[in-house]
Amino acid sequence: MEEINNTHPVWNESFRNYQNSISGTQLKIIILGPADSSPGYQKRVEIRNHLSNLSSNYDVSFPEQIKVPENILPDTSRWKSVDFLVGEADIIFALLIDDKRVTGVLGEITKYGERQGFREKAFILVPKKRKARKGSYLPQIWAEVADYPSERKLYYSDEEFKDCSKIRDYVSANADLRRKRICWEEFIKSRGLADSSYQ
Repeated sequence: MEEINNTHPVWNESFRNYQNSISGTQLKIIILGPADSSPGYQKRVEIRNHLSNLSSNYDVSFPEQIKVPENILPDTSRWKSVDFLVGEADIIFALLIDDKRVTGVLGEITKYGERQGFREKAFILVPKKRKARKGSYLPQIWAEVADYPSERKLYYSDEEFKDCSKIRDYVSANADLRRKRICWEEFIKSRGLADSSYQ
């Protein structure tokens, strides 16, 4: 937490209280990516563990590990469960890797990628280089990834994937920013100042 140094002690107390509100804000974080049968799965685990260690108020999960009660869904299809988790998450990170066997996360990007509610809270991690694969549907899906907003997309090299520090910094910064925005929205509403101009 940044040290507060202000000549007005009453304001200092307000600042500290607000900082404590930020720190205490809970985030539901979903990480999409390779399944446990993929070599890229361990990197997904590394990202999850890193975020979990940053704050006890970060609940970081893989959607396939969360059991959505069937009695709250209109039917039992897999996509209904994913819809619910994507809708309820505060922030989403999607790890894409260059592996033709890893298609699930690409399917999720295809399904949700153009939806405003997803774009407002989802960040995708994308390999800078990919092998050319002709005669499959993958190039079309990757074209949709290329169209995803650049400000919500991080390109990583092979070395950056192995080292992971750039990826860790990226997810940390965006999780923290999301937490601050949630706290700010609640603050503005509680003070009767909310309107469309506050972002």
